[in-house]
Amino acid sequence: MIPTLLAATLLAACDRPAPAPGASPAARGTLECKTGPARRDFGGSTWLIYACSDGRSVVITTPADHPAHPFHFMLLPGGRRPQLVVEGYDTDPSIRPAWDAIDAALTTDFAATLHREATAAAAAPVD
Repeated sequence: MIPTLLAATLLAACDRPAPAPGASPAARGTLECKTGPARRDFGGSTWLIYACSDGRSVVITTPADHPAHPFHFMLLPGGRRPQLVVEGYDTDPSIRPAWDAIDAALTTDFAATLHREATAAAAAPVD
């Protein structure tokens, strides 16, 4: 839910005409980030990775039991390097190392790898 809201909030800030009432999510520009999650460590703590419906964007969020929850990173397509959007308060000491690790690895290939991992995790059988 939160990754979808975050994505919708970010897209709502873009300067574009309003969609027609009853338009499909794609026509409305709604970006859903529900596929996953994959788990990956960044900066010494575990994060959840969700793939987004545009096939390129990714949300990296704290699990519910993380002391900084809710905190989100979003990787959005852009130029030579994805745009890193952050939402939450970075008062927990685990945020800065994760932020630095994600920022240091931030490339289009890195975002694509995370997207594939989240997609694969969603397709994997549940034990």
